[in-house]
Amino acid sequence: MKEREFGRGFLCGILGCLGAVILLVLAMEMTGILDLRGVVRAGSGNHAALERTIQKKVNLLEAYIDEYFLDEIDEEKMAESVYKGVINGLGDIYAAYYTAEEYQEIQEKTEGIYCGIGTYISVDANNGVVTIVRPMKNSPAEKAGIRAGDILYAVEGKEVTGMEISQVQALIKGEKGSEVELTLIREQKEVKTVVTRDEIV
Repeated sequence: MKEREFGRGFLCGILGCLGAVILLVLAMEMTGILDLRGVVRAGSGNHAALERTIQKKVNLLEAYIDEYFLDEIDEEKMAESVYKGVINGLGDIYAAYYTAEEYQEIQEKTEGIYCGIGTYISVDANNGVVTIVRPMKNSPAEKAGIRAGDILYAVEGKEVTGMEISQVQALIKGEKGSEVELTLIREQKEVKTVVTRDEIV
């Protein structure tokens, strides 16, 4: 019984890996990063026959994906995965590909600098309420009159109650000099304030 389960799991793993490779190769072919026909032409004299073979295989892969892949294909995500795969294929531990969002996050972590309003916030684990712990000294938040204990209800009209801290922070951050509207609850009254983002160190 255990051997049968192991065999079934092993087969599923192999099929899963094969499926991932097929999707990657097909994505590279569709996005123009990998020209399978060009590769074949460069390495063989029997161009026409091999071109037909490659075309048949590509058509077959597309048919399998159309028939068996049930989810929607995120073309942008697939393309980003291809770019990462190309760089990873170099085998260089110092080479890496990052999306714009990933690069921005790395900069913030390594340099400790980001553009926002300069507040410490917390999320109540029981009810999801987002509270301003305190504004940083001389920060845009402090200059805008935001106080410790203010409840952050919405950012640009979007309610943040129940969100993760990272999600709230992502809404608050933005380009230097841009403005963000916050809806606060202070002493049971709604207060709206506009804060100009700046570099926070």
